[in-house]
Amino acid sequence: VYELPNQEQVVAWYHAAAGYPTKSTWLAAIAAGFFATWPLLTAKAVRKHFPESKEVSKGHMRRVKSGVRSTKAQVQEHPEVQVAEANLAELRRKHNDVYIQVRETADIIYSDQTGRFPVVSREGHKYIMVLVEIDGNYIAMEPMKSRETDELIRVYTIIMDRLHAQGVKPKRQMLDNEAPRASPTQPSSKHCGKSHPIRQGAHHRKHHWLR
Repeated sequence: VYELPNQEQVVAWYHAAAGYPTKSTWLAAIAAGFFATWPLLTAKAVRKHFPESKEVSKGHMRRVKSGVRSTKAQVQEHPEVQVAEANLAELRRKHNDVYIQVRETADIIYSDQTGRFPVVSREGHKYIMVLVEIDGNYIAMEPMKSRETDELIRVYTIIMDRLHAQGVKPKRQMLDNEAPRASPTQPSSKHCGKSHPIRQGAHHRKHHWLR
């Protein structure tokens, strides 16, 4: 056990162990009893032998803020700039607004048939008819066994009955102009209407108005 030779060194060692507090802070802590278990450390000894070390000075320096009394001339902002900044601040302020936009329904559907699948299903299906209802973002699909007239009309009628059961009655249909001549637009379909044929080689959509 190493014993310090005098009280001045005891106070200096305790001061370093406590983290180099200021004199007033250390005396207040001793008076509050926070150092009661430290032998030979009393308020009287600290008042008499408090070490004015460089660690205390460096640890409690307060730097003077720069630019407090600037000598630069103050630039006056243009009134229009001030108004623009005020308006921008108002726009950035949080608002509890609700924006609603009403759009007219398109009442339109798109349909097409896939190419023949390499494998025939167990029920004998080889194709799929795909129909998209725009307003409800609804996609309907129905398998087909062939691209013959009767099969196209049968599948098309199933899909349209499904739409009508939900209250959806489109007014216009977009068909691929590469669709075969035997299509649901033939009069044998109960959902058909007047079709508008497109000249050969015009690779765009064909309109079909529904009843």
